[in-house]
Amino acid sequence: KWIGSKLISVKAKPLSTLEKIKLQFGMRHTDANGWLKVTHVLDGGLAQAAGLAAGDLLASIDGQRITSARWDKVLGSLSENTYARITFYRDDLEYERMVSLQSIQIPTQYELTPKKDA
Repeated sequence: KWIGSKLISVKAKPLSTLEKIKLQFGMRHTDANGWLKVTHVLDGGLAQAAGLAAGDLLASIDGQRITSARWDKVLGSLSENTYARITFYRDDLEYERMVSLQSIQIPTQYELTPKKDA
């Protein structure tokens, strides 16, 4: 009703490379004593493709140690249309998975703004 109206403008949201990779990863996390602990895995994201689940501790991406403080820096070092090696822990066992960073996997986000002439 509102989106098709003359009151709201809809356009694709411009995203930085870091924002695109975060969206593509498709997970939520929290800090757990210096570890990045997965809290939610979203359908269709790289986290799901890698087999991550809530409660897993993310250890590294491409050999770079992951912490909450380093999350943006490590993701920012990744490139689209390449592969990344993800290492994580579940139940005290280490797992390693390869995932493909494909730009076609990035969900589109939209900006909704009131039209000025409304």
